[in-house]
Amino acid sequence: MGLPTVAVVLSVRNGGEHLARSIESVLAQTGVDLELRVYDNGSNDGSLAIAQQYMPDGRVAVTRNPPGLTFPHSMNLGLEATTAEYFVAWACDDEMRPGNLQHKVEALASSGAGIAIGGWEYEGFDGGLRGVSWPAMGDQPKLIEGPGLFPMIATANAIAMPTVVMRTDALRSVGGFDVRPELTCDWLLWLRLALRVSAVWLPAPLVLYRQHDDNGSSRAWREGTYARELLATVDQALADEAFPPAWRDHEEQIRCGVAGFLADGLLRHGHRSLGDSAHPAHASVAHALVRHPSSLDLRDLYRRTVTAGGLTPPSFPAPAVAAPTWEDERVERTLDLLDQMHQGGLVDGVAIAVHPDELDKAVGLLEPALERRPGLDVDLVVCEQPEQVLRPGAVFAGAWGEPSALAAERSGVPAVTHGMPTPFDA
Repeated sequence: MGLPTVAVVLSVRNGGEHLARSIESVLAQTGVDLELRVYDNGSNDGSLAIAQQYMPDGRVAVTRNPPGLTFPHSMNLGLEATTAEYFVAWACDDEMRPGNLQHKVEALASSGAGIAIGGWEYEGFDGGLRGVSWPAMGDQPKLIEGPGLFPMIATANAIAMPTVVMRTDALRSVGGFDVRPELTCDWLLWLRLALRVSAVWLPAPLVLYRQHDDNGSSRAWREGTYARELLATVDQALADEAFPPAWRDHEEQIRCGVAGFLADGLLRHGHRSLGDSAHPAHASVAHALVRHPSSLDLRDLYRRTVTAGGLTPPSFPAPAVAAPTWEDERVERTLDLLDQMHQGGLVDGVAIAVHPDELDKAVGLLEPALERRPGLDVDLVVCEQPEQVLRPGAVFAGAWGEPSALAAERSGVPAVTHGMPTPFDA
């Protein structure tokens, strides 16, 4: 009987600093029949040449992807190409310790689980090393029957991607990696797998995970772009056909947890108001609060993040102000947001600012739109500038990225916006 077959699929873009050590740590694995597939996504730092140096080893294949492909595309190309029984998604800056693959493959074979998750060594920004073991899992190996892993990772991705070995057929059963969310593609995959297969936990730190300024998660927190993906990703997982109907009562708890995790990260990285970021923490919390307006936890979190942004937190129900661009779609989406907030008890009364020159157009758009929303109480205020209608304790409702939302926050009024793009937009 031959050795178990394992495909390690490595994606790289300008990862030359650590790439050679990463590749060599994979090729040094024993006890498995290994193939290493390297996909370069447009590197210009010599990463491709570094990877090609290992091609004399018959286990190594190197491909330069066409422009526009990202990490999850590389994973799916490797999935399509391999016939191996086990699959490892690998990054260019991590390293395997001796026995990593053999230990996890043996655990999968003996347990029948679809995914093996392990501890790791963490190299932080200062270069120091420390062992990490997932506290919720304990310090002994254990089997988590499906879908028991899901609630353990539903509010934050507690799984370090390089620690995972999965059955290839399990990965294929969910269609591989979803290529839309580059930042959270691994978390969405773990959530979807957790609904379908069992997992085995192995606490030994058999990989080295590096955190540095140039890796994807560091850039995402620095730029605030996790705001576009985290809540949208958990929405995708909650909509999965395999999500147990009996768990629907926990959706508020899950979104509240994600919002808290996201808000904490955004605040720590300086995303406090629209004056300093397109992705302020309070806006992400508002997105969850509109979905679950009666949540006391979300209301408290919203007040705290608004205050952290130097803005005046509203007391709900709060007066709302809007100043939409007078186009059909913008008006409809703004009124949809206001109506949703009103029905949830977040808004009591709406003032819509309109410039005198646009009054006729505004009335023509608003009258039929409000007939479709009879419960929404709206006052049309004719003024030169929307700021004239703003007052402390109000909220501003408008489109993401419009100057009027920034102007509202300069007046101390937090903006609740619609239309922030996510990777899942059609």
